[in-house]
Amino acid sequence: VIGACSCVVLFHLFGDAPWVMGLAVAVTIKLMQLTRTVHPPSGAVALIGILSHASWQFILTPALCGSVLIVWLTVIFSRVVPGRPYPKHWL
Repeated sequence: VIGACSCVVLFHLFGDAPWVMGLAVAVTIKLMQLTRTVHPPSGAVALIGILSHASWQFILTPALCGSVLIVWLTVIFSRVVPGRPYPKHWL
C-alpha cells in the first residue's frame, strides 16, 4: 500500500519520466524503513504503478484489497493448521 500511494502521488505530480520511476522506488523504500515494514516487492509495486500510469484506484485495487486478502487468508490458514501461530505479535 505504501508503494502504491507513493507511485500514484509521484505520477500525478511529475508524470512518468525515468527519474520519477527511480524516485518512486526510493520514496517507497524510505517510507517502509521509517515504518519498519520493509518488503522488497513493494519497490516493484511503485515501479509498476508508474509504468502503468496508475490512477487513484490503484491504491485500493490491487494494493489494499490484495494486502487485506493475503493477511486474512494467512490468519485463517494459521487457525486451521496446528502449530502455525500467526501473528506472533502485532505492532
